[in-house]
Amino acid sequence: CPDSDGDGIPDGYEVLNGMDPLMVSSSDDSDEDGLTDLQEYLIGSNPNDSDSDNDGMPDGYEVANGLLPLVSSGDFDSDGDGLNDSTEMSLGTDPRNVDSDNDGLPDGYEVTFGLDPLVSNSGLDSDGDGITDVDERLLGTDPMNPDTDSDGMPDGYELTNGLPLLLPFFGLDSDGDGLNDSAEFALGTDPRNADSDSDGMPDGYEVRSEERRVGKECSS
Repeated sequence: CPDSDGDGIPDGYEVLNGMDPLMVSSSDDSDEDGLTDLQEYLIGSNPNDSDSDNDGMPDGYEVANGLLPLVSSGDFDSDGDGLNDSTEMSLGTDPRNVDSDNDGLPDGYEVTFGLDPLVSNSGLDSDGDGITDVDERLLGTDPMNPDTDSDGMPDGYELTNGLPLLLPFFGLDSDGDGLNDSAEFALGTDPRNADSDSDGMPDGYEVRSEERRVGKECSS
């Protein structure tokens, strides 16, 4: 009889791997890797080595996540999310799902920008610039920096007013009213409308007139 104790594991295999061929061990997990000794026998992994392929991931973890316990895949990125499989294991993310928390942001993207890949950021605006994290990814802006191009104007303000989000145009005067766009932001005027209050006088003219008036009062 090739299997004296009837546990599904041949006597020779048990002897070679330090098991007792006369004691049922099919449900034992000798190396505590999450796989029973019977499962290890069936898939060909080592019942006395929790990581048969030495890739940093226990055999049981690999089987549970659809990876191959006999092929070293620690450096593989099985789901193409920018994180290798062993990193996904350490983070607790799913190595077979590009977006573990299903928030529209790939795990690798979230890790790169300091977001939590296990907490949904759907609808969140982490940097408070008026653009959600999901839309920031689509636009190419930084979800953790309210002013990606460092031009003094928040990304959301630039998007709303049709200004470039990724190009720091210092001194740009989009509406030609004599005020650059960053000054319009500071004043609350419309950078795409030369006459924000529609009174017939360009914003820049009004600002300069007010500055002259204040200057005269101060000198007198």
